[in-house]
Formats: sequence, C-alpha cells, structure tokens
Amino acid sequence: MTAVFVAGALMLTACAATTTKIMGSWKDAHYAKRIAKVLVISLAEEPSIRQKAEDIITAKLRKRGVDAVASSTLMSMDEKIDRETVKAAIAGKGFDSVLVTRLLGVNLNTGYVPPEQATIYNLTVNVAPGYTAHRPVVSTRIDLYDTADEHLVWSMTTQSSNHDTIADVINAYSSVMVKVMAKQGLI
Repeated sequence: MTAVFVAGALMLTACAATTTKIMGSWKDAHYAKRIAKVLVISLAEEPSIRQKAEDIITAKLRKRGVDAVASSTLMSMDEKIDRETVKAAIAGKGFDSVLVTRLLGVNLNTGYVPPEQATIYNLTVNVAPGYTAHRPVVSTRIDLYDTADEHLVWSMTTQSSNHDTIADVINAYSSVMVKVMAKQGLI
C-alpha cells in the first residue's frame, strides 16, 4: 500500500526544483572509526523498492571506497529482517557496520501554479490555464550501527521533494547521505 501511494504521489509531481533537505543528523561523539565493510538494509515493504534502494546506496558507498553489500545478496527477500536475522547474515563475514534505511512517510504539498501568459498584439492573454499541483515530500531515516556492540553511531533524517520516480528519491537522499558521512569522517 505504501509503495503504491509513493509511486502515485511521485507521478503527480509538477515541474519544480528537486530538493533533498537534511531534517536532522546525529553522530555519536565517541565514535571515531571509518566504515570499512557495511551491510546496507532497506526496510521498504515492496521487494523491488528494497532491491533498488540497496543497489543505489551500495553503489554510492562503493564509489567512496567502502565495501558495501546489499542485504538482499545475503538474505532472502521474504525473510523477516530483525536483529537476529541480520546477526546471522553477517556472522564471520567481517562487517563492521550495518546501515538501515526506512521510509518515514509521504506528504503531499499542494500549491497553485498560475496561468502561463503571453503578449499577442499588445494584449496579455492566458496561453495555458492555472492549475493545482500536488508535490510529494518523502521523509526518510538512515541509521548506522556498529556491529561490535550493536549500538547506533550515526543517524540522519531527510525530506526529498519534487522527484519524478522512486529511484530519483533514493538517488537524492543517498547522495546527501554520502556527503554528510564523508564530512563527518565516517567514510
């Protein structure tokens, strides 16, 4: 249901500047390690969206030199993702961290787009009518856990708006995520 709502909301996007804003970011002040090998988990309900999110995020992290692995390569798509299944999937494989992404929600911002006007023979006329535009705002949370003691070491919440596809949203928030992680010395 959520995936259908997100997809439908994204299709309603009107032409406007795309944005991804950081709504909050936190890092454990005592955590000084750089990520070497991370398991990337998307908690998307729809398997195709989970796969797409994990693939995009792992690719972006690999470009930064991180050995990133999508959970879908180690765990079945229908397997329940919880602490025990993740621990079993990473056991003995050298992972130092686990990155978890989840959709927090989708809201529709509604605004009026005025008519397009042109001047013809010194008269101003409407050449396209005004309309109401529905722009989805997708909120996402990203959490990074250290595997040594399973505690949260970094977290970020984003809002992405005016993107045409789910892949565009994932690309947008993961690009911001990678920049923030690099700036904070995690990668």
